[in-house]
Amino acid sequence: MDMRWSLAELYSSFDSAEYKADLQEFDRIIIDTNEGIALLMEKKDSLTDVEIIEILEKQIKENIHLSGLVDKLYSFASLTNSTDVKNSESIKYTQLLQSKFVKLTDANV
Repeated sequence: MDMRWSLAELYSSFDSAEYKADLQEFDRIIIDTNEGIALLMEKKDSLTDVEIIEILEKQIKENIHLSGLVDKLYSFASLTNSTDVKNSESIKYTQLLQSKFVKLTDANV
């Protein structure tokens, strides 16, 4: 009996097109989030209430999307590592994801 669980429901591998696309989506969201918050902070005194609300709504939607995306990306890396602690790819991607989180710090502080 095979005692390994399948992670195929998340991704087939770190090299899969889906995993790579989600990593790129993560990068896009980081850029958009940082730019949106920077714009809000830079022009907060000249923006109308409606414009501020639109920017904030976009940020909230992006954060909700990001939460699901990161959960899937990180779960795959973490669970892959749990099944094989010597898997260098899972360690590499776990560290990569953690470094991407740091890029969001400025926007969220």
